[in-house]
Amino acid sequence: MFNSMQMWMRNFRVCLCVTAAYACLVLVIYPLWITEGSGLTVRVQTEDEFLLPSMREKLHPKSPAYRNRQQYHHQPFKLSKAKETANRLRISETKGESRHRTFLQTRTKCTQKYLLLILVPSSPLNFEKRRVIRQTWGTDFSMNKTWRTMFLLGQPRHPTEMKYLSAETAIYGDIIQGSQTDSYHNLTLKTEMGLEWAVKYCDFDFLLKADDDVFVNSFKLLDYLRNPSTPKIKLYLGNVAQRSKTHRHGKWALSYKEYQNEILPRFCLGPAYVLSIDLVRQFVDIFDPKKPLKLEDVYMGMLAERVGVTPRRHRGFRTNKRRQCSQYFKLIVIHEASSDCIIKLFNKALEERFRQWMKHS
Repeated sequence: MFNSMQMWMRNFRVCLCVTAAYACLVLVIYPLWITEGSGLTVRVQTEDEFLLPSMREKLHPKSPAYRNRQQYHHQPFKLSKAKETANRLRISETKGESRHRTFLQTRTKCTQKYLLLILVPSSPLNFEKRRVIRQTWGTDFSMNKTWRTMFLLGQPRHPTEMKYLSAETAIYGDIIQGSQTDSYHNLTLKTEMGLEWAVKYCDFDFLLKADDDVFVNSFKLLDYLRNPSTPKIKLYLGNVAQRSKTHRHGKWALSYKEYQNEILPRFCLGPAYVLSIDLVRQFVDIFDPKKPLKLEDVYMGMLAERVGVTPRRHRGFRTNKRRQCSQYFKLIVIHEASSDCIIKLFNKALEERFRQWMKHS
């Protein structure tokens, strides 16, 4: 009887010690885990959390915000560690105060130098186009990064779209945003914003401005830029429009108050063009940050004319809207390419690059 009582007391003490140790462990470790998690992770809200209770029922199925909600509904938003994301994307957030000439808000900073910086103006609703670009020509998948792609966006028209855009920014870290309303006629303001960001927050040799409906053979473009015969300064490259008449009616119309001449200056068509870093700096110094010409590509031509630079034509820039998924191997840029076409052309570009690598290895 006495032995059984001693054994029971011993087991009770062991259980009591184990319980106390576990309680101490929880009390000490759990607060630390909460603190560390709150400091290192980015909480990406779910689709329903983006909507206020009053919005969830009032959002009309035909509204842009509803379509945007449906578009994002199937995207794999997951938790992401901020430090790991910053290291993977090779960017950082700078808190230094710097006055901006344009509507630029973003202060994201590149943490390395790139041969090519790509700026892609995009609408807040075009998440699918940005996703395809990230998965294809917009990302340098090599260990030593040669190019970097950033997307230029203004302010969405609906608060719900802003919520989704904030989540996208937290996940990918590749969005440059301005305070101007996002619209077609504000495209010049958006481009100016991108050029100012590039000069202040990134180090690069060449800049490619490309629309989000364009396919870019990044490998061929880099080969061209590395070629010793390619000018390293005063380079303004693309599909050049010469002696184009000024439209007074239609989508690209300019009033006499906006532009008096009947002939436009020579300029590279807007879907894609390349600028050397010296020109980017000069453009930022002389452009009108508040009320520039609304036709962005024409305005870039006007700036080039002011600094005495002639646009350089390259036959590889197909920006005349032929609406065909061409695989012509000499092309660098193809305008109005669908998502399926971009994936198809990117796979072909990878195959071609692999064959070249095997040939020279």
